[in-house]
Amino acid sequence: MSSEKVKHPKGLWLANISTGIQCHCGYAFSSVFILFLTADVSANGLGLSVAKAASIIGVFTAINYMGSIFGGWITDNYLGIQKSLILGSFLNGLAYLVLFFIKPSIAGIWSGLIILIAAGMFFKGQISNLVGSLYGAKEFTRKDAAYALYYMSINIGAFFGPIISGLIADKWFAEIASNGEILSYGYKYIFLMNAILMFAVAVFIYLTAPKLLGEVGKYPVNGKRAVKAAKSSKKEVVEHQPLTKTEKSRIWSMVILFIFVVLFWSAWFQTQTSFSILMNDLVQRNIGGFTIPVPWLVAYNSILCVVFAPLMAKLWLKLGESKKGDLSIPTKMALGMLFTAGAFVVLIIGIN
Repeated sequence: MSSEKVKHPKGLWLANISTGIQCHCGYAFSSVFILFLTADVSANGLGLSVAKAASIIGVFTAINYMGSIFGGWITDNYLGIQKSLILGSFLNGLAYLVLFFIKPSIAGIWSGLIILIAAGMFFKGQISNLVGSLYGAKEFTRKDAAYALYYMSINIGAFFGPIISGLIADKWFAEIASNGEILSYGYKYIFLMNAILMFAVAVFIYLTAPKLLGEVGKYPVNGKRAVKAAKSSKKEVVEHQPLTKTEKSRIWSMVILFIFVVLFWSAWFQTQTSFSILMNDLVQRNIGGFTIPVPWLVAYNSILCVVFAPLMAKLWLKLGESKKGDLSIPTKMALGMLFTAGAFVVLIIGIN
């Protein structure tokens, strides 16, 4: 009986496999996107300036992440998580297919990006919400463990995406001269790979959701059928209550932390913009006759997350057992910001 309690719901496999593949595709795309935008037209790029390319990526990324708010509202009121994930996966595949077939132009690229934004509305926030929905309101330990596995799947996808995209763009589908110089890149075949994978995810969710998820996420949470399903499965129905004074103060704290989180991610996303340009133009990447593809730089972060996550977890537990106790979350965030700033200092010194 006790061994049954520690098992995770089968729906967690659906969530982890789906998000792992989606992250594989997302990072495969983002790791080469600025290189594609700035590469010469003769090399299968769009031929834009770095400034123009970076502005397109900035606008796209901002709208893409903000779109989850609207997608969440539509999901909660009309679709339900299961339908939302199928729709998001299908739109993801469609967007990449458009990017594969269109002739390189700013208008053509934006047609694909707009579909990607719509896809993100129905997938990004909903898949993480699904993980939490698989557990009861008071199953904190099991839910924490589930999210640890979930984020591990994200990092696995985020690692292999840039690795494969680098090989596709610079090796497998590239036109390479006898002296090793790349004459044209295979960027569009990354889009084709992503389209095939995301269509497969849509089919996978459609076929397995009835068995692996059952009633979880099947109906909109604000719909009557969802309430009836929750009651019939003897799950606790959480009613919406007005915010308490403590909860309101915590929200204001979140707003303050939000500002610093925005600054951190603004710095982190340089790995997919200015860092990629820097590595492409200034870094000597030839090792023993093998030229390291630029997208592999983005995969480096995922490896560090996988390696250091358990080490940092042990450190926090050890600090928690000490007299002073564990560091507060704002302190940990401040340390992260300081290390980020230090990384940029090292880059400045290296460039000079």
